[in-house]
Amino acid sequence: MTVGKRSALCDGLIALIGEQPDMEMVGAAASLRDAVEKFVEMRPEVVVVDVDMPDEEGLEIIRRILLQSRSAAVIALVTYEWDQLAVAALAAGAVAFLPKDWIAERLVPLVRESSSRM
Repeated sequence: MTVGKRSALCDGLIALIGEQPDMEMVGAAASLRDAVEKFVEMRPEVVVVDVDMPDEEGLEIIRRILLQSRSAAVIALVTYEWDQLAVAALAAGAVAFLPKDWIAERLVPLVRESSSRM
């Protein structure tokens, strides 16, 4: 599942994951409420959250998803490596963060690794 306000980013993530024979993108959400509702309904193993959202909404999404399931693996997408949002995402419970510039080469292996932890 992917969560973010930017439809182009979410569409790209859906396409990237959709190319993998061993993965399925079960949903996309653009808001806190929508993300939690879809998570509860679909129970994905891994959730990719763009934490660069207004009013720290991305961080709150991580917290709320983990309230629903402590075993969920949340990957936070950030603008810069080790920026404040990356550190805050880890503190909120994300298993990892990934700078957006690295999505094409590192997201799929990171999703696999995060899923195998479960």
